[in-house]
Amino acid sequence: MCVASLFINKNEARLRKFATLPSYQNQGLGSELLQHILSDVKKRNIEKFWLDARETAVPFYRRFGLTVEGEPFLKHHLTYVKMVLSLR
Repeated sequence: MCVASLFINKNEARLRKFATLPSYQNQGLGSELLQHILSDVKKRNIEKFWLDARETAVPFYRRFGLTVEGEPFLKHHLTYVKMVLSLR
C-alpha cells in the first residue's frame, strides 16, 4: 500500500521513495506513515528531516510543517523542491 525509505546520517534524516499505490491514495495512509516516521525521528533526536518533493506534493508536506528550501529543480523531467523540517 505505502512504501518509504528513510536514510539517517548523524543528525539528519532523509525521506526517499515515499509512495502510495493509486488505489489506496486519499485514504490517509500516506499521512499516517509520514506521521509515524516523523515521530520516530524525533525520538532519535534527529535535528533535520528533509526530502525532495514533487512540486505538486508541496501542499501535502506543508501540512506536516515542512518548508521549501532553495529553488525548484528538474529530476526525470519533473519539477522538484527540497523540503525541510527543523526538529531542534
